[in-house]
Amino acid sequence: MQATRALASLSSLLVPLALLTASGCSSSSGGAAPADDSGTDSTPGDASGDTPTPPPEPAFKSTVDGTWDTVKGRVDENNPIDVAKGSPASDSTITDGFLAKGYGDLVAKPGEKHSVRGMGMGDVPPTPTAGAKLLSRFVHMPDWQLLDDESPSRFAGLEGPGEVQTYADRPHDAEVCVLVNQAIHTVNLVHAQAPIDFVVLGGDNVDNVQKNEVDWALNILDGTGTVKCDSGNPDDPVPGPSNDGKDAFTPEGLKVPWYWVMGNHDVTFNGNLTMLLPGGSQDPSAVASAIGTDAAQGTRVYSGTTWKMSNGTVIADGQRTPLMRKDMLQRVHDKTGGPGPVGHGIGADQLAAGKAIHAWDSGTRLRMIAFDTAAETGGAEGIARKGDVDNLLKPLLEKAKTDGKLVMVVMHHAQDHLGDGTGAFGNLQADAMDPAAFKELLASYDNVIATVVGHTHANRIEWIAGGKRGYWEIMTSAIADWPQQFRVFEVFEEATNLIRLRVTAVDIDFASGSTAVAASRGRKLCAMDWSTGWGGGGTGNTDDRNVDVFLKLGN
Repeated sequence: MQATRALASLSSLLVPLALLTASGCSSSSGGAAPADDSGTDSTPGDASGDTPTPPPEPAFKSTVDGTWDTVKGRVDENNPIDVAKGSPASDSTITDGFLAKGYGDLVAKPGEKHSVRGMGMGDVPPTPTAGAKLLSRFVHMPDWQLLDDESPSRFAGLEGPGEVQTYADRPHDAEVCVLVNQAIHTVNLVHAQAPIDFVVLGGDNVDNVQKNEVDWALNILDGTGTVKCDSGNPDDPVPGPSNDGKDAFTPEGLKVPWYWVMGNHDVTFNGNLTMLLPGGSQDPSAVASAIGTDAAQGTRVYSGTTWKMSNGTVIADGQRTPLMRKDMLQRVHDKTGGPGPVGHGIGADQLAAGKAIHAWDSGTRLRMIAFDTAAETGGAEGIARKGDVDNLLKPLLEKAKTDGKLVMVVMHHAQDHLGDGTGAFGNLQADAMDPAAFKELLASYDNVIATVVGHTHANRIEWIAGGKRGYWEIMTSAIADWPQQFRVFEVFEEATNLIRLRVTAVDIDFASGSTAVAASRGRKLCAMDWSTGWGGGGTGNTDDRNVDVFLKLGN
């Protein structure tokens, strides 16, 4: 089936500053075909290589038109504002004090047109043309880290400035659920104006691999049931309905197919600590800790309208049961509501292998391959296991080459965040592939045009040299941290053997949608965390945000 894209004048439908506020938007997208045992499935409909010629600019409002910055700017994260009692995430009175001083306030910032980068070979980049053929348009949305902020398994007491500690506790932790829901609402607004073929998650979809976190995430994606991201006793830090992250809401759900990618937070406690015994079975003490009352390493405790970090006791909750990798994959596989596809990339082969390694087609020219780099053996960094590469990834790459498909590989970890498992909290893994060899493997396939990654919560675009040519590595920032954006990818065929990838950052819409008020609270708290120098994330440089990159096929 082929579909004609609606690319007529859309600028009058959306207000500036990336607030996609069109009301009453509705759009339907047929679910994709179920994944077969080969690990490859097809998405029919929007993504056809025979689509009409699109305009040179995307037909939706984005950070090209305008974005936001913090009024107070950004304090050096290595020398944050002195907070005698702890970080802004450790106590609601500290948070409120910084908000009163304007550290959560935002100011409109001019948009950025797409910069143009060459092919990693030092040449002058071509000029994007209006005659290019659009092969696919999709959304990449990594690092939700959707969490149960009251879990006793958290390590909130480690919160501090610096690359590792800054992600232990966030003042907007309770609002991550509604921020995710608003991000999905924003994708739907974009899709209504310029059709999106699919959404690919980027891993770290949840924070602490708990059953309740996974259920919240899957229900938000598919728009099923009523979601209330609260555990233990009911809490309502802002009295009244629909104004804080603890309030129940009906999720909107994506209007387009979505695909699962695994990250380190999806298989370990806090994205670092293994819950496995040496033999590979689940450690009973890990389960007992998650559903128990002892928050020895710190978690959030509520008292009416206030909260603070505490390493005391919490209300027990059996819904916090941690999931093994196979259980996580089974829950994704069994999720049958929403826009599809069946299993969201997790089929019989993936369940048997215990890995989220799968592929799907977007139109007639592009094939996406998801590769699982998450290591349940501990540590935040990724591992490319030799068995997974030889038995699962290589066959998918070979089949794509035989089928004449361009390939984009989606994985949670970037090339420079792969290793052998010996990083902090990890364990040496004898079957870990050397990162340089993994890079060369991908580069040896001249149809691989890019890897799409997350993990470090920052926008970044790099040329990875290797093989006869190389490929682009494109990293997207996090929903969990500043600037709270996702990316729209557009893949164009400019001319014979010339491919252009256009990436565009999109801010979450806070002007419409059922959780807009509560999510706006999360946005303000995140802006405060960032501007005081405590919070993580990163907008990246100009050439890392809205960018056109080119790549030549063949020799």
